[in-house]
Amino acid sequence: METQARNVTPTLIHELQHPLSRAKGMDLATDRPGMARGGTHVDTMAWPTSPKETQAQEFAHEIATLLRKEFDLHHFEALALLAPAHFLGLLRGILPPELNKVVVFHQSKELSYIQTARLSRHLTEAVDAGFKEMFVRDARR
Repeated sequence: METQARNVTPTLIHELQHPLSRAKGMDLATDRPGMARGGTHVDTMAWPTSPKETQAQEFAHEIATLLRKEFDLHHFEALALLAPAHFLGLLRGILPPELNKVVVFHQSKELSYIQTARLSRHLTEAVDAGFKEMFVRDARR
């Protein structure tokens, strides 16, 4: 969602869905971890990353790619991120430095269950906090 000024209702500009990241881990894996026989014992070959975590990482990359494209096209100059804590950490960890510099507000918040029509009401706090942070940054310059 985007907004041009404080107290202006944000407008939906992109909607991304990643159903696999909501699936149960056992529904994502086609099989259990493999077994390898070595010498006189059996070693379990576990997945280095759980299937659910892999899906979350893929979705974070998808979002980061979209944000980078929009940033390069000068479609925004400040960014507020709201996501569940773990996902927010994933996203912040893969954003390029130039995008991390324009993050003016981030908050751990689960909003995926909220209908799009009601989402703008929940984003008002983030927008206000983001604009306040932008003014503080400008005043420091």
